[in-house]
Amino acid sequence: MLKRRFYKPKRNLNRVKRPQSRVQRPHPEREQMQPVDINVVKKILTTVFFIAVIAWFIYFFLISDNFFIKTVHITGSKNIPTEELQSIVNDNLQKKQYILFPNKNILLFAKEDLIKDISDKYIVENIIIDKNPPFELRITLEEKLARLILKTKTLVAIPTEADEPESKEEGTLNEKKSAQEDEEVEQGSEEDEEEATEPEPVYTIDYFYLDVNGIIVSLGNISEHDRSTLPTIEMEFDNQTLVKPGDIIMDRERVEYIFSVYETVGKSKAGLELDYIFYNPEIEDEITITTKEGWQAFLSTQIALETQIKKLELALDEKIRENRANLQYVDLRVKDRVYFK
Repeated sequence: MLKRRFYKPKRNLNRVKRPQSRVQRPHPEREQMQPVDINVVKKILTTVFFIAVIAWFIYFFLISDNFFIKTVHITGSKNIPTEELQSIVNDNLQKKQYILFPNKNILLFAKEDLIKDISDKYIVENIIIDKNPPFELRITLEEKLARLILKTKTLVAIPTEADEPESKEEGTLNEKKSAQEDEEVEQGSEEDEEEATEPEPVYTIDYFYLDVNGIIVSLGNISEHDRSTLPTIEMEFDNQTLVKPGDIIMDRERVEYIFSVYETVGKSKAGLELDYIFYNPEIEDEITITTKEGWQAFLSTQIALETQIKKLELALDEKIRENRANLQYVDLRVKDRVYFK
């Protein structure tokens, strides 16, 4: 009986597939590829958009010339030269705001700086600045007019003996006899010393209103109220001088100093009241104040005004005292010294 034969294939271990694990390890490249977050992208785009909008806004409204001031209207400058005011405005327009932005931009224009610059150079009652976008700037001035009284003393020419007509040789017998009698009387007093008497100068007095820029505003019609309340400046002129409205009689700094004198003296504890201030244009660094008591004080513009008034108060309190009624003048022009009579 034959045996059955069969073939049993050998097992190839190399071809046997191992069962894969259900948990797969992530690939290194796949770990780096994360899904994109749409919300983050939206935030970034929104931020970039707003930055671009803000940059455009800053450029269009603040940096570009779309809102630059191109027209300046100045009104109310009756005594202040318009050209000088325009020069001050132009200087302000050339400035920068926050280092970057031009001051000529009407949205950023600094009105306070312009008001200060004008006030530093001119004394004005009020300054109104209006912005009319996109290009126009309006400046309205209210000047301080007629804030002082100017008293002028103009010398009147006095005829001398040389100007008198010579006496004629012909004359009546009575005239010759009278002349001989006068000559005999004069011969009796030849040995006496004759005192030559010069005629006193005669002045014409005029009053003007003076504005705070040193310009004569008007002549005459000075009210009693203004004479008692407004500062008064007295000046002397010769007969060749013509003083008329519109003339610049002194500079603004001198007017400011006179205002300061009135203000400082008014605050004095010595009971000082000013009648007027005398000013000689030929001696610019000195003024003379005349009190209502009749005596004068000489001041120097080279010494601090407060120091001189303090010296005056001390002299009145410690040196002059009861002799104040007979006082003629006090000289305060020497530093650390006071002279009086």
